[in-house]
Amino acid sequence: MFRSGIKGLAVILLLLLDMFYVVPFCGAAEENIGVLVVAHGSDEASWNATVQQAVAEIALPYPVELGFLEFTEPDIHAAVEALEARGVDKIIAVPLFISSYSNHIEEIKYVLGLRPDLPEAEEPAGGHPGGGGDGIEEEDLTPVDTGAEIVLTPALDDHVMVAGILADRLKTISQNPSEEIAVLVGHGPDTGEGRQKWQETFESLAGRLKALLNLKDAGYGFALMGEPSVRDSVYKAVYQGDVLVVPVMLSEGYFTDTVIPHTLLTDLDYRYPDAGNRALMPHSNIARFIELRVNDVVLPPLEIKKEGDLSPVNYTDVALEEDGKFCVCGSFAFRAMQAALAELWPGEIPEQDRIYVQGPYSDGVEAALERITGSGHFSLEDREQNTGFYNFKVTDKLNRKAVNITVKPEVYPENFFELKKKVKEGTAISEEKQEFQAKRVQLVEKLRWDSLEQLFTLETVQSGSTGILVLAHGSGQDSWNQPVIDAVQNVKSPFPVEAGFLESVPGKDIPTAIRKLEAQGVERIIAVPIFVASASGHIEEIKYMLGLPSSITPEEAVAEGLEPIQHSAVIELTPALDDHILVAGILNDRIASVSQQAAQEVVVLAAHGTSSTEELAVWKHNLTSLGQKLKEKHGFLDVDYGFAAVGEPGLRAVVEDRQTAHPGASLIVMPVMLSEGTLTSNKIPSVLAGLEYIYPTAGQRSLLPHNNISHLISARANDAVLGSLQVKQGDNLLSISYSDVGIEEDGKVCVCGSFAFRAMQVAFDQLWANEVPRQEYIKVIAYNPSDGTEYTLKMIAGVGNYSFDETINDSIYTTPDLYTYRVTNKSTGRSIVIKPGPEVFPEDFFSLKAKVVNGTATAEEKQGFQSLRSQVEEKLRWQTADKILTCLLVSETGSGGGGGGGSSSSRPEVDVYVPAKDAADIAPDVEVSVTFDVTVEAVSDTSLDGITLKDAAGNKVGGVKATLSGKKLSLSHDAFDPGVNYMVNIPSGAVKRQGSSSSAYYNREIQWSFTTGKQSVPVEEADHPKMPYPDVPAGHWAAGDIAKLYREGIMKGYPDGSFKPENNITRAEFTVLLVKAMGWQPSSTGLDFADSGVIPPWAGGSIAAAVENGALSGYEDGTFQADRLINRAEIAVIIVRAMGKQIDTLRPEALTFSDAGAVADWARGYVAEAVEQGIIKGKPGNLFAPGDSATRAEAAAMVARMMENMGK
Repeated sequence: MFRSGIKGLAVILLLLLDMFYVVPFCGAAEENIGVLVVAHGSDEASWNATVQQAVAEIALPYPVELGFLEFTEPDIHAAVEALEARGVDKIIAVPLFISSYSNHIEEIKYVLGLRPDLPEAEEPAGGHPGGGGDGIEEEDLTPVDTGAEIVLTPALDDHVMVAGILADRLKTISQNPSEEIAVLVGHGPDTGEGRQKWQETFESLAGRLKALLNLKDAGYGFALMGEPSVRDSVYKAVYQGDVLVVPVMLSEGYFTDTVIPHTLLTDLDYRYPDAGNRALMPHSNIARFIELRVNDVVLPPLEIKKEGDLSPVNYTDVALEEDGKFCVCGSFAFRAMQAALAELWPGEIPEQDRIYVQGPYSDGVEAALERITGSGHFSLEDREQNTGFYNFKVTDKLNRKAVNITVKPEVYPENFFELKKKVKEGTAISEEKQEFQAKRVQLVEKLRWDSLEQLFTLETVQSGSTGILVLAHGSGQDSWNQPVIDAVQNVKSPFPVEAGFLESVPGKDIPTAIRKLEAQGVERIIAVPIFVASASGHIEEIKYMLGLPSSITPEEAVAEGLEPIQHSAVIELTPALDDHILVAGILNDRIASVSQQAAQEVVVLAAHGTSSTEELAVWKHNLTSLGQKLKEKHGFLDVDYGFAAVGEPGLRAVVEDRQTAHPGASLIVMPVMLSEGTLTSNKIPSVLAGLEYIYPTAGQRSLLPHNNISHLISARANDAVLGSLQVKQGDNLLSISYSDVGIEEDGKVCVCGSFAFRAMQVAFDQLWANEVPRQEYIKVIAYNPSDGTEYTLKMIAGVGNYSFDETINDSIYTTPDLYTYRVTNKSTGRSIVIKPGPEVFPEDFFSLKAKVVNGTATAEEKQGFQSLRSQVEEKLRWQTADKILTCLLVSETGSGGGGGGGSSSSRPEVDVYVPAKDAADIAPDVEVSVTFDVTVEAVSDTSLDGITLKDAAGNKVGGVKATLSGKKLSLSHDAFDPGVNYMVNIPSGAVKRQGSSSSAYYNREIQWSFTTGKQSVPVEEADHPKMPYPDVPAGHWAAGDIAKLYREGIMKGYPDGSFKPENNITRAEFTVLLVKAMGWQPSSTGLDFADSGVIPPWAGGSIAAAVENGALSGYEDGTFQADRLINRAEIAVIIVRAMGKQIDTLRPEALTFSDAGAVADWARGYVAEAVEQGIIKGKPGNLFAPGDSATRAEAAAMVARMMENMGK
């Protein structure tokens, strides 16, 4: 017999959910999803009513319909039709059946069109306990007729919601759990294939219940089919403890009320629930189960391989707490990982070891990531509770790609974090607690159902190769350390950032920070020390630990307890805070809080100081510089500094001296220290005891907290990534960093200064590849006459070397062309035009900017513009030049660095370029353009007649006749002066033939001639190879000469396929080039130069041949200096001698260059001869520049001219 349980019926909703899911990039609201709940059906109205009530309790963002398999209406057909009538095209079918491995599930698949035929019935007579039938003949089943996609979820199985219901049922009869054994009763498998699955399911449920209720044991038995039978299981259990029997059946009926207690378990001692607690329904967990099964489809599980094995993680594994509530922290971690997996590993399952996650510290996040990625694959940090708290960064350590996952502010209900803080601190009143719980539910619903696009903003960065290590001293006081930690957390950078303290902060030391960065795939670490000065003993300690050159000896390191840190990444150390403009910005803000009348105030900066005389000199320089910035900003009567701890001048002495020098003036003492502590609170007031002075209030006495420290860390990293520009200003070498011109003192990015800096970087790289330019050789024309542009160009190019194009139309201010620069190397005549790339400016940037400037923008438009501006700023700061700028190399004279000098420098010149095209494309597509003095309109029709020639002002200067014959395109213009030497820029790989007043060109695509109307020179067709070097464009001034030397095997490129025309050339390299051009054979004669032993073997024979043929000799000290760069004067001498000419006279009258006096006597006559022969030409400004190192392009041009002069 059984004993009825009489315990209270308090229902405790369970805990953990078993499944949940990954978010696809199409959200719930965007899919036409409908939910079909499928139940067996019964001839008992009460059974069906219980199912209907459960379905009525479902809360989903989709339409829901109930369909019964048989016995009652609505059937599955009617339910599907109802969903389709509501616009559903994807149906998620959730079967309310005990097991996914039953014959009825296969029948449902058949009805839903998921299998072609009905299964063979194996169920014995007696009806189905889930449906309540008593042997009634089952109905004929037919497939539904629908075009909707149908997905069938698993049945109830061992879902955690099922375990929760069973736990509640058992609690009604449990008295002493530690002495009790639960036995679960199921119908049993009705197919042979499902036997093992039923056993696994019930074993899992039993295990869950044992752990959940702290039972002595738990087992199971089947009522109709399968082993073990329920009677056997209960019979064995009664000898081991008190037995609790609970049915695992959907709804109460004949089996629960009669078969189990009065047939199967007669004469056995056990407790059995009262009516109403003998089945899974009614219970609120059934509705929750259906909701979660829908989640299973909408949001599939996270799939990650751990040690090669697939380890899926469900949402409910990490998002549900034991009281059944959803964990917001675990939910955010799960959804963020969904976004990361979809973004970083689309279509693949990553290995656990490839993943590294950075996120906020909370128990829920930590537990979730421990389950998802495993320990050692994430790092968490303390953050302020605000809308940035739940942001994550996930890195693929293999390819060093990362994604920043930012929660959209609108995801959070209004005042969510303010209420959360009050509840956590215990200051919330009852109404506020209720309001917070309601908003927490709102947030959970968004996390459960919203799409990734609705939840997050994703930014993918290739950041793994670089990381930022922020270095600080550390303190035993958390109040000192926390502002540092906060500043590091607020750093905006595409690279991972970690803080490392030199001492006193366990768990956040420098070695730990480096390990965290390397775990994210970082190979290059930019270490930014936020110490007041770069000259510091602590900086030397850090250098020693990082393996960088340090003044600390190994013996001193042992005495100090310093050990080198093992690391694989390359580490570079930036300067410390020093006198950076952002430090000055902080001091401005601090002093402004106490300043009343600057003109009557004296400021004394108070610093710690150092005992080292050399280091102290750096401190003094920094403080002087900062003081000057403050004085210029505010107009203080005076600004000075003193040291509070060590070093002279002492702080007290300086304050007393300034008070004596400026009687009646107010004196402000401002500490220059990183974070407030003993020095700012006690030491400085103690040193100045008895003196009158103004001192900032607590919270304003140090550099932290202030946003500029975060900005400075980012700026220092910026400077390391972008590098500095070096330029000569007279005898001084200037080094200009990005943050010198691109960052303002409040931390904002100057877009104009940023564009100017990045453009000048490209210009320096292209026009002065291997040399430091002098400001007087730089010419810049800019379109944007802003303060930021002018400040930047003034610093880089120098006063008088830049200008703004005043002829541009006002419309340019609404286009990216506003940020156009034309930079010219005045020593070579080569220019480059630099413009923003097409992807730099987001759509609507300029239209919104115009509204903001004109004062017509709404608040939303202003906010939108600032968002777009931030996108541009980030691109300018971090992206490579090829992604943000487009460049066009042009020639000021049409001939580039090798031509345009001497007596021809004042002649009018035209630069004509015809792009190479296939013959079939010439007629409609070929474009003829003149890029300097005049322009030619594009060829637009097959007749090629009627083309007009216009000057730079757009005036028509006469008709141009164009004819096309096969592959020959001829342009003629009768207004050209036949006596003018028109410089023509031709396609790469072209062959040039000259007549008295025309030039014709041929390459493999087209053959064309440019004439003056006097004659047209035909060109014989030939099959010559194209220019093989991608870095020598068709418009390059030396392209023809380089191609000639390539074709004749005289001058080759580099192993990577490039030519590098702007690289300089050494004496050995030029000698090899010359010997090949002259046709001389390398000589085996030994060399007797003093440095013969270091002459490269590949050059020795050529150098010997050149010496034997009288072309060159060594220097006065007997050396040859093979690796020394050769200059223009030396080339002139060598070429003229190679041509067999010995020049004995200086011929000063032959040199008309403005710098002719700079040509040495030993070269003067040779230079004059080379100029007369047209081998070497001057540079813009009528300069010869004899000491300038020659480029490879110039060397190629001069050797090619020599060969032409000699008829080679």
